[in-house]
Amino acid sequence: MSNKSQLMVSKVERIRNIVPKKEILLRDRTFRKIYDIKKPLSCVSSEVQLMLYVITNSKEIKILRNYPYLFAVEYLVQPPYSQFGKGDLIFTNGKNHFLIVELKYLTKNTGRTAQTSRCKHRRKVEKQALHYGRCFKRRYPECTIAALAITNQNLKHKYYQHIKI
Repeated sequence: MSNKSQLMVSKVERIRNIVPKKEILLRDRTFRKIYDIKKPLSCVSSEVQLMLYVITNSKEIKILRNYPYLFAVEYLVQPPYSQFGKGDLIFTNGKNHFLIVELKYLTKNTGRTAQTSRCKHRRKVEKQALHYGRCFKRRYPECTIAALAITNQNLKHKYYQHIKI
């Protein structure tokens, strides 16, 4: 076997073994057991409750059906440094495809100022999702990364596919 083919094989093995399937299944089972709280969307009144809603109803949200396993909850974006932010959720399909999910609870107040504030926060969560996706891609360049920003307003979301560094 030539050196080039050995390099190709070792690279494929490295990509395949970034996170073993066994660990993904264990993480998913553990997180879902901890965060299994059934509430309707109308009862959601904070970002934590929105996160619980998304975790328990992930099979009903169309985009999340492609990423059936919950990989991380409330993770540091650039460990061990907390000053770079804390992401909300990471889902995976078990084949090196990851979905970075950022959540934001928007107030239901009415009026011009409240509308402006909601719009500003919606844009902020979209930027955060992209930023966290790029940070994850830097750590794991072999993986395919997508990002999703979700708000509580009828689960409105913005989806970014195949994030590049």
